[in-house]
Amino acid sequence: MLVFLVLVFLVPVLVAVLWLGVLVYGRRLRTAAPLEANLSVVEWQAGRWDKGNAGRLYVANVGEHAAHEVSLVASDSHDKVALEVDRVPPYQPGNDLSPQPCYVEFSLKHRALHGPDPNDANAEADESRQVEVQLTWRSEQGRWSTQTLHTG
Repeated sequence: MLVFLVLVFLVPVLVAVLWLGVLVYGRRLRTAAPLEANLSVVEWQAGRWDKGNAGRLYVANVGEHAAHEVSLVASDSHDKVALEVDRVPPYQPGNDLSPQPCYVEFSLKHRALHGPDPNDANAEADESRQVEVQLTWRSEQGRWSTQTLHTG
């Protein structure tokens, strides 16, 4: 009789718990994939176009996805420049025919005329860090991000 009562009451409870586990696990699998797909990878690299002109600089999108509504503010101890760009696609090796460049070019006039500032206390006398570049952009999914880089 005891075995019968255990089977009648315990088995349905065990089945219900197992069914609930299957439902929750299945729901997790369905929601985890879209979350990972919504991650946007935008990475920036800053640099100088050529060694002969310290004021001609760029930032390039070396990530995997496009950056939208990009705002750039670059400054050193003498100049400040602000630019806005609608879209910066990611760099793709071998795709030189892209209608949009994967970079934003900018110039700091004083630095272009006179070179790096040897007395720049903010950069600890390291010319490769004298220019601060702050970027703000929107991902393809609508998430806003900000990053600060240094270059020279």
